[in-house]
Amino acid sequence: RDVRGLMVRGVNGDSDTGWQVISDKPNTKIWRREVGAAGNGGVLVQQGSQGYVYRAAAFFEDPMDLVFGAITNIGNRMEWDSTCKEMRRIRWLESQGTDVIYWRVSFPYPLADRDYVYYRRLYGEDGGRHRFMISRG
Repeated sequence: RDVRGLMVRGVNGDSDTGWQVISDKPNTKIWRREVGAAGNGGVLVQQGSQGYVYRAAAFFEDPMDLVFGAITNIGNRMEWDSTCKEMRRIRWLESQGTDVIYWRVSFPYPLADRDYVYYRRLYGEDGGRHRFMISRG
């Protein structure tokens, strides 16, 4: 799949509706859609939920192993991410190939720190040329 083309066309090409571009930079694009919008982009949400579902795509010039290793290494996250106060694997769901991650994020005053628990699945395509991280909170 052409990752740069993905960023230009949208998440699922021209047929993907309801996504609003909220950031469009040369190598990064971020979309959001209201929870409850048609399909939610494959994201399961509890009935009656409010808020947004987010998607992002990025293109890196650096070696993929270096980039992917940096953003997925739980043990080293606090070394380069000043907002990360704690991150750890709670459980490995082997049958699903999925991590359950706890992440405490620091926000500036007057906001309080936030605690997140999310599922994370990592996989690659095209002989490792493309890497994907799917997260669900």
